[in-house]
Amino acid sequence: MKIERVLIRHVRVPLKKPFRTAETERTDSDNVIVQVVLEDASSGYGEGVPRDYVTGETPATCFDFLRHAATGLIGTSCADFAEAAELAAALPFGDDPLRPQCAARCALELALLDAAGKRFDTSVSKLVEVLPDVASIVQQREEVRYGVVLSASTGSLKALVYRCFGFRDAKLKVGTDAARDLEFVRRMRKRLGPKIDIRVDANGAWSPREAPKLMRKLRKFEVSFVEQPVTKGDTAELAHLRERGQLPVMLDESLVSERDAQLAVDAGLCDAFNLRISKNGGLIPLVHLAKLAEDNRIGVQLGCHPGETGILSAAGRAVACSVRKLLYLEGSYDQHLLRRNVIREDITFGRGGRAPRLDGAGLGVTVVPKKLDALTVECIEIT
Repeated sequence: MKIERVLIRHVRVPLKKPFRTAETERTDSDNVIVQVVLEDASSGYGEGVPRDYVTGETPATCFDFLRHAATGLIGTSCADFAEAAELAAALPFGDDPLRPQCAARCALELALLDAAGKRFDTSVSKLVEVLPDVASIVQQREEVRYGVVLSASTGSLKALVYRCFGFRDAKLKVGTDAARDLEFVRRMRKRLGPKIDIRVDANGAWSPREAPKLMRKLRKFEVSFVEQPVTKGDTAELAHLRERGQLPVMLDESLVSERDAQLAVDAGLCDAFNLRISKNGGLIPLVHLAKLAEDNRIGVQLGCHPGETGILSAAGRAVACSVRKLLYLEGSYDQHLLRRNVIREDITFGRGGRAPRLDGAGLGVTVVPKKLDALTVECIEIT
């Protein structure tokens, strides 16, 4: 396997309906897709979702990073999938440790692993088996179950449908207004019923003053976790909230790098990590963060970014089917959220969130060039 060239694309993915969080509302998603082309003209694809409010990245900063990182890969050879995994593990995060280029690195890493998997007829879900020091978190399975994410605009009828279709857990997006948040959670608990596990995600929108009060009131609705209750920079308040023990705390925006994760462990900031492949820099960094969490008795949620195409959905499936003790799974929302996709297969989860293992080589999905071209805003080639 020898790398001949790399293509870097800025793609704009249209959503079926606006997706709202406490930080933003979006009708499309600006993603970066990398294509690694081998000497036999076969290709591997990877994707990153730059979010300025999460990792500080934009498509432009991703392009700047990838021009340099991809140039260093041209002409590189690998003898087998394990050697390609070593090459992927060595990919940089950029020059600033406080501002790692996670989405950009993720796109390049996934493209490299996808190309290697196809060349050596190996599923990327086998990656954890060739990585050193993570054997304790490996658990291969044939099927996984995803949860649903509901916003304040979700109607009661839709919540009842999720309940009837057998979903086991739901995340509620809050953080717009305290009174509305409580009413939304009350309404969803009533419609979803007592058996569905409910957690809430404030996206850092609550103030240090209101967060403890809201968390105390949410207890009566049997909420399992509060994700990112206050802004990611408020470390002292995160520690204080957890000490008060109103509800278990999950970190998301506060948890980007390994440095962030170690700080969370050392300072006792949380009970769970929300890990996202793009946010955390790729599959390999994410797996090591999952190992760090397990070693310190911290739970792990595998999350995703709204607007991920089937490339990242497939990468998430590889993690979901090979890493044990995942509290919750988010992802594979393709047909539910995307107006247009870039892959041939439909890997959207089914009834009750069920989704099978993808056993094809590489990521197990086929990118359709015409579909990719139709969404491309800008493309550069590194040779």
